[in-house]
Amino acid sequence: MSTLETALEYIKADISVIPLRLDGRKGPAIPAWAPYKSKIANEDECRTWFLFDEQAIGIVCGSISGGLEVIDFDMHHLLWPWFDGLPRDLQTRLVVVETPGGWHVLYRCIEICGNRKLAMWEEACGPSQRDIGHREGTGFESIGKGVRIETRGEGGYIVGEGSPCDVHSSGIPYVHYMGPPVKDVQYVSPDERRLMWQRAMTFDCSRHRESAALKRARQKVKEEIYGPIVSDGTEPWTWFDVHGDWFEILEPHGWSWTSYGWIRPGKEHGTSATLGNNANGEQILTVFSTSAGPLSPINGASHASFGKFNALALLEFGGDRAEAAKHVRAMMVQRRAA
Repeated sequence: MSTLETALEYIKADISVIPLRLDGRKGPAIPAWAPYKSKIANEDECRTWFLFDEQAIGIVCGSISGGLEVIDFDMHHLLWPWFDGLPRDLQTRLVVVETPGGWHVLYRCIEICGNRKLAMWEEACGPSQRDIGHREGTGFESIGKGVRIETRGEGGYIVGEGSPCDVHSSGIPYVHYMGPPVKDVQYVSPDERRLMWQRAMTFDCSRHRESAALKRARQKVKEEIYGPIVSDGTEPWTWFDVHGDWFEILEPHGWSWTSYGWIRPGKEHGTSATLGNNANGEQILTVFSTSAGPLSPINGASHASFGKFNALALLEFGGDRAEAAKHVRAMMVQRRAA
């Protein structure tokens, strides 16, 4: 199929396209492509651009293409551990295109945003984090730091399957690998989209050397997945200290309540911990027992005091506050939706 025929198939499927240069840089071949973020080119424009196969096809993402979004894997080996953890029904609806250096995963969704960096990497993570592309002869090697996985949404475009090979500096084509054809790209639900993003974020290994700009980018991704924290900007630990429930925190771990206070697991009588309020009016658990597991006083102290979030992090997540915060963010979203 010629480049023109492929481009016409895309626009018939309500996918906006633009021409790209064949100089290996994947840049637009028209002075301004912004108009095609809000309109789809007509057949005459396509014939002007693609009739003689002198341009590559750029697929415009975003609402103009029916909510088209792409997860772009810049390293070949990352696709399968990400893909294998998805539900089978979702896997079958995803369009997967192999690129010269990785993969494009295409889908449509009623929720969409701009381009986002989901997973970064740095040389400081160690040799185990370096990757060499599995295609023979590509010569792709990741050294230094950069993007592992990112998205293309509103304001972004990708090279379309069916483009001449010269669009990429390697001369390697973009090839449909599995799933529906690009022209039949399917919809996923907002929850499925969040699941895909969450899984992609687990491949990030830049947490210990984040710049201010990268931290801001991370926050945008978290807000896209979980929504704004709350309208007043409350962080999850602050929210949970107010809205958490001590019974839901402690009882699953064997603690029991009496009119005198809490009894630790494995004990039938007495008082192992009591509840009081801090200066902000939030309930604080004060533990006196040295046999209270993760909540025990340490270093010979006579007691240990915990807010709800810190107790949750110790009991449910081994003290990992970041994982506890993810859990609480999901609770906040559920509360807002209820």
